[in-house]
Amino acid sequence: MKKAKFLLALPALIWGQLTFAQANEGNAQEEAARKQQEAAAQQEAGMKSQKEQVAKQQAMAKLQEEKAAEQEAVMKEIKNELLKDGLIEKDAHFEFRLNSRELIINGKKQSDEMHKKYLRIINSKRKQPFGKDEEWNIKQ
Repeated sequence: MKKAKFLLALPALIWGQLTFAQANEGNAQEEAARKQQEAAAQQEAGMKSQKEQVAKQQAMAKLQEEKAAEQEAVMKEIKNELLKDGLIEKDAHFEFRLNSRELIINGKKQSDEMHKKYLRIINSKRKQPFGKDEEWNIKQ
């Protein structure tokens, strides 16, 4: 009879072990799924950060392009005005230096009137006025 009771109890023991093993396996799967979700969330946060950095870099590049275009337009106008004023010759090399105190072209200091004129040209093409400590040097 002891043998019969044991045999009857054996399936219950096996079933109990199976359900315990299944529960452990289920917990392991849940833990693995949780870790995958965490990794996916970290990856998503990293991608968002990279997208933000790319957007900032694109904005900076656009500002630099605008500034370069602004400077190019100013330099073109300056050269045209220098030609009109007879301060340089067409296709000749020249040096232009302008700061808040003076204008020097090819090593020769220009009049206050010319200095003010070229400051106005620069200021008319820029978003911000010519700075007190700013200096433009053009060599062509």
